[in-house]
Amino acid sequence: RKASDESVTALVDEALRITGNLEPAPANARVTASSWRPAGRIRVWDDVNNTWKGVEGVIVKARRWFTTHQGMVDGNGNYSCDGTFKRDANYSLDWERYDFALREGWLDGANINGPKKEGNWDNDFNGDKNAFHAKVFIGAYHYYYKDIKGLRRPPQNGTFKTQMHIRCYNEANKDDNGNHREERRFLGLGNQIKIYNPQNPIDELYGTTIHELAHSSHWNMWR
Repeated sequence: RKASDESVTALVDEALRITGNLEPAPANARVTASSWRPAGRIRVWDDVNNTWKGVEGVIVKARRWFTTHQGMVDGNGNYSCDGTFKRDANYSLDWERYDFALREGWLDGANINGPKKEGNWDNDFNGDKNAFHAKVFIGAYHYYYKDIKGLRRPPQNGTFKTQMHIRCYNEANKDDNGNHREERRFLGLGNQIKIYNPQNPIDELYGTTIHELAHSSHWNMWR
């Protein structure tokens, strides 16, 4: 694997050099680049317990041309990707797992396009839309993948099934913290769950997400 990665890196660098797109090395660059592993920390401010909380379960990706490595954030907020680079890479984060995805619009996925850099990429979210997404993500990840004491899971992705779409409205709604509609699941085009009021504390956003996913877990029982 190491030899393969080095060969790919060499081929890409040569292609960039031939086409005139190879970035010049900084004056203080190492003569022979050593490998580095993308890693870092992703946390959100817990405004109930006044502490930083790891955004467990979110996937962070680092990409350089045709090579992408990824790592999953643990309960403490730390992640380490499954491969190395010899040059800087583009970081990114999607608020998505196989069974569910957060959305900002009707068809717009919620994500963060991070920096192109070498070294760790850390994020501490507090008071912005990313903090809103992080809090909703924690609730959805817990209900889908963590211990829920034997309760029924929400609808899962698969053959002839669709991914659960949770739209996060970055706006206040005095009448509704969230709602669900099974019919929005048709062809995977709609947003089956909607969450509002990003200003709510983490326990309320977590609770609303769990509440609406609990409704969705009953959809296949109605028949």
